[in-house]
Amino acid sequence: MNLFLSAQVTENIKTDIKHFGNSGKNLWNSFTKFEANTNIKIAASLLLIGSAYIVDDEVKNFSQNNRSKFADNLFKIDDYYGDPLTLIAIGTCYSIGLIGGNDNLRTSALTAAEAAFYSGVVTSLIKSSMGRSRPYVNKGKSEFNPIKFNAAETAFPSGHTTITFAISTALAEQTNSSTLKIVLYSAATLVGAARIYNNAHWFSDVVGGGLIGYFIGKHVGENQSNKNVHIFPTTNNVINILIPLN
Repeated sequence: MNLFLSAQVTENIKTDIKHFGNSGKNLWNSFTKFEANTNIKIAASLLLIGSAYIVDDEVKNFSQNNRSKFADNLFKIDDYYGDPLTLIAIGTCYSIGLIGGNDNLRTSALTAAEAAFYSGVVTSLIKSSMGRSRPYVNKGKSEFNPIKFNAAETAFPSGHTTITFAISTALAEQTNSSTLKIVLYSAATLVGAARIYNNAHWFSDVVGGGLIGYFIGKHVGENQSNKNVHIFPTTNNVINILIPLN
């Protein structure tokens, strides 16, 4: 029995590594194929980011001038979702699913891991290339110094927002539950708002991160072979993930 489990675990790891790599390959191919639909998405995204940039100062001033104890607590969400704790949680869920033979949990964790990893890579490259100063530096929204690696000059796009939208979107692609979709996207949106409220990002950083995360998460979610995953909370605050076998 132990030998069987060990062999199954090894086989699952090999399968998941291959799937992880294929997701990245397919994502790269989607980036390099500039089809009409892709060009429209890029143009629309740039328009949204540009529109957000126009009101960056106004949004910053509003967020900093309307602080409260309730908001301080609410917007601590970015200390958890989108933080390294998120990766630890994903890794834990994957390990439990792998060792415990719960393919549903393992697959969902793999999907989240792919979304987090690839969105993180893309975001890191853009951040260092743009070199945008963060709001708390007080150099203004127009301060860009390309090829920078220090935290104070890697504002665009928001990494937290990118990763949370990527994970939320990828998981939302795996469920038919409208309620869960709302929960997932609401959590990601709150993280984006928290980054502005905590003066770590400009509004346009968050919009850019949300768009990048959404498109990467959408791709990763659609790349998941099983499209019939059902995720729902129970009364014990546990999330069940079911995949029909028929």
